[in-house]
Amino acid sequence: MNDEIRALLIDEKGRLERARSAFRRERPGDVREADTQDVNEAGAEIAEQNEERLLLESLNADLVAVEAALARLLANDYGHCEKCGKPIDEDRLLALPTTRVCLACGDSR
Repeated sequence: MNDEIRALLIDEKGRLERARSAFRRERPGDVREADTQDVNEAGAEIAEQNEERLLLESLNADLVAVEAALARLLANDYGHCEKCGKPIDEDRLLALPTTRVCLACGDSR
């Protein structure tokens, strides 16, 4: 199973890195200055910038989670719940390869 999980994580890491690179190519500036445009245009521009920032933050967070899961795999510390220490169900790991908790502990939030 670890080989299958590793392949899933490596594929996801590549997808996220490509998405992040494409995002940065399409939107080279972090925050663009509003010109002397009308208030509606300025508001729409600010909303778009916030949306773009949230998307990039989400891509980065997902990439960090994938890299952490790969590190746990390499350290032979993958597949055990960080809360209770029990093995995480294989189906859960295949569905959510970056998960750090079992279903029972995940539901107890």
